[in-house]
Amino acid sequence: MATSISTSFDSICFSSQLPQTVLINTTAAQLTVDIYLDSVKVFSSPYYPYNGAVKVCNIRSIIEESMHASNRSLATMKIVAAEPGQSSSDYVDNIKVVYCNLNYDEDPEEFLTANFMTTRRSALIPKDAVLPICYYLKANVQQRMYMTIYYTLGVDTENVQQYEYTLNYLTPSADTISSINLSYAYCRQLLIPLFNNSVKPKAAIFHVGNRQFAVYFTDEVPTEYLRFCNAFNKLETVAIFGKSSVKTDVEKSEAICNRTTQFYDRSVKVTHEVETAPMTYDEAIWINQLLTSRAVYRIVNGSGNHRVLIDDISSEVTDANKELVRIKFSWKYADGNEWL
Repeated sequence: MATSISTSFDSICFSSQLPQTVLINTTAAQLTVDIYLDSVKVFSSPYYPYNGAVKVCNIRSIIEESMHASNRSLATMKIVAAEPGQSSSDYVDNIKVVYCNLNYDEDPEEFLTANFMTTRRSALIPKDAVLPICYYLKANVQQRMYMTIYYTLGVDTENVQQYEYTLNYLTPSADTISSINLSYAYCRQLLIPLFNNSVKPKAAIFHVGNRQFAVYFTDEVPTEYLRFCNAFNKLETVAIFGKSSVKTDVEKSEAICNRTTQFYDRSVKVTHEVETAPMTYDEAIWINQLLTSRAVYRIVNGSGNHRVLIDDISSEVTDANKELVRIKFSWKYADGNEWL
């Protein structure tokens, strides 16, 4: 019996570039199709050919759901089509898949080596915040990791100087996704041994190869501090500046017993309403990932594991030069309980 997988795959691709249907030609009466991610079977099903062919549908959905459930952004995919009881089979192997739920029609490796695992290019964060940044590294390719830090010394807050600090030279033995935690404290820690304790970082540009990401530090306290699963299945941190309000709704039933009114079946719903400060077009487009993310968490007392649900979204983004964008949304704790 002859079986062959006709659909072709690139050696590396975004999950959004995977075909929704894989065509398998065969002369067998039955096939078993297995899909593996990093040698773990994530799908298996028998198929019965029609006119000498089998179509395996929803490949992209299968891969993305499996990668999201296992918190993976990079995985090696293998598809095996085998005839039951036979040793012969056909397969495609060593397909590197990078999770991305945004459509992209160019070479993903060019994007990955020129960008971080985020669609934004800069961030404004409080001085006590930590900002994780993820990046893709290609096997056996050396990348210089360094920071350009802008700072002042002592009481002279007008004279902003800069210093370029090499952090490392990275040459991984296999394709991988790595990360670094950027913060005011981290930048200051790098500079103090070189200058003195009066050094104050104002901003920093983080580089990996030809990639760069700018971080600006502020004393302003954010309205909300959230983490969410972004387009690359990575947790991303966002400090939202603007204004917020808390709305409490109480629903209850009323009964009168012995001329005394009592309440029962009481339920309390607390909703936090947020309106952002004016944002640029690019910032607003990125914030939409937060609003539509399948996993959002609020950072409370330094911990970001408190799941929240976002609803009542009002997001209308314009690219008009004279108009800055404000976005309104509401959120509530998934378990319905507030935190002290």
